[in-house]
Amino acid sequence: MRKIILFISLCTLTNITFGTVFSDTTKTIQHNKNKAVRASIAKKMVYGGYEIIQPTNLRLGYTLHNNYMAGPTLEFGYMSLNFAQGYCTYNDSDGTKIINTTRYGASFQLPLPLLKLKKINLVPTFGIGIFGQSGANEALAKGNIGGSGFSLSVNGSLSALLGPIKLGVKLYAGAGYAPSHSVMKAIGIIPAISIGFSPQEFLMQPKLFSHRGMAQWTANFKSKTTTTVNKETINLGSGVSYDEITTKTETKSTWDVVTGEQSSSIKDVQPYFFIAPRACTNLFNYEKGYLVPNYGASIGFMVGALYIAGTYDRGNIAFKEPSKDTYFTKKVYHNTRLNGYLANSSRYGGELGLDLIHYFTFKNYITKTSQMDKATSYYTLLVKGGYFIQNNGSVHFNNDSGLVVLNKYITKYNTGKEYNVLNAGNNQKCILVGGALGIGSFVANYSYYWFTKSKVLSHGEFSLQYNIPIIRAINAMRMYGKSKRYDRSQRKV
Repeated sequence: MRKIILFISLCTLTNITFGTVFSDTTKTIQHNKNKAVRASIAKKMVYGGYEIIQPTNLRLGYTLHNNYMAGPTLEFGYMSLNFAQGYCTYNDSDGTKIINTTRYGASFQLPLPLLKLKKINLVPTFGIGIFGQSGANEALAKGNIGGSGFSLSVNGSLSALLGPIKLGVKLYAGAGYAPSHSVMKAIGIIPAISIGFSPQEFLMQPKLFSHRGMAQWTANFKSKTTTTVNKETINLGSGVSYDEITTKTETKSTWDVVTGEQSSSIKDVQPYFFIAPRACTNLFNYEKGYLVPNYGASIGFMVGALYIAGTYDRGNIAFKEPSKDTYFTKKVYHNTRLNGYLANSSRYGGELGLDLIHYFTFKNYITKTSQMDKATSYYTLLVKGGYFIQNNGSVHFNNDSGLVVLNKYITKYNTGKEYNVLNAGNNQKCILVGGALGIGSFVANYSYYWFTKSKVLSHGEFSLQYNIPIIRAINAMRMYGKSKRYDRSQRKV
């Protein structure tokens, strides 16, 4: 009887021991799975959009117009890049002074998704970053008007992921250095809100494309510079002479051309047509009172390294005085910049671009294939050129006394063609030079519009563009509709 009781006790103890171990192992495996899922969600948190910040660290009597600064933000999982601009005003005996202000920087962050869902989630984020800032009181700045400073910051945020859209609130707290004439202190707390859009990987459908073949490339590049000094005595007669010395410098470069097998690969999305809504803002000349001064759309296609698009924008388009922004020009020539915007203007034209990622990935191959030429990179780095026509609306100066200053300046220096934005007129032709960084559907552009006949219209713009692969989107909606109809038919059976 005792042996039976002992045997039952040992079995019970064994079951308890192994049951506990098995239960703990199961919990550990599940915990690691959940951790891996959340890490995957955090890594794929790639978004581009706009951030609006509200600096609380202004000084010297300046106030921020509309109480915010705004600009583009790019997020790559564990890193984010930010740029915000606005302008400050200050009233004194000479009237209202306006100073453009900027804040820019990068943060390294740790996203901590609360849910295991990829499309809908709540994500707290904690990070550290470094930021630069500009904007200065000219009267205090003397010869240096930059007002540049920097700060190290810690930040915390909470984001809601809603399919392709991310909505977020954030709080920056930083400290650093700013010169005494800077309108922004280097220490302060800055709240922010943002909206971002994902690159739509499920629509772009990227697949790895690899190619191996014979290629030629250069190696062992060497440069050698030699300098030769020649001395010649020139006899002028009557015992008078002088030495003429000449120096000749030559640089010779040598390199080897290597032929061999090479392997290359890109994340390929294949050629596609797109329609792209876009929002634009002028860099470093913030248009008075507008968060997104102009907006528009592009339609075009990408195939291999080739980018072709037609673009139309409408809204408030900036103009900028074409002289260097220095303390000297402000004090000697006039007290305010002749900057502003043309309200209710439009601009249209065509763009042609080259994707450097595709080009440099496959440029060395001796024999090109059609598959290689059609491979279109999910990540793009474009250089672009284009031709545009701009129709100008009414003129608005950022400074209320801009028109008076313009008339005085033109009268005094008799230089109406460059500066007189009032006579710019319609159908102004310009050349576009720029570049773009693309991740799937999301594209961040920098475009400089160069007007040859009216230089005051020349300016640079930053724009955010969202390429929607229209044919793929339509097909996706059709497939989704078919799957829903099939599910309903199966439920009826």
